[in-house]
Amino acid sequence: MKKVKDMTPTEKLDYLIKKVEEIDQTINPPTWKSFMHWSFAHFWTILAIGTLAYFVWQIWDLIQAMQANLDALGIKVTDIKEMFLSQVDKLKFWK
Repeated sequence: MKKVKDMTPTEKLDYLIKKVEEIDQTINPPTWKSFMHWSFAHFWTILAIGTLAYFVWQIWDLIQAMQANLDALGIKVTDIKEMFLSQVDKLKFWK
């Protein structure tokens, strides 16, 4: 490529416009490019949050299913607590 001082005024103007556009793309990239850069930079964080959310959802689903089964049997949580405590009292042989 020719040196800038050897160019005609039109070529200089075209060269400057091209350089300004390159600088603008570097400073202000398109939205999709910024989003991709952010996603790659925070990949492990996004993956960890997604995994945590999935496991919380599975645990919540399990608790809801257990609660539905207990309701179907007519057993309340306080009854389960009382049954557990009575079994523990039976294990206390030192009384």
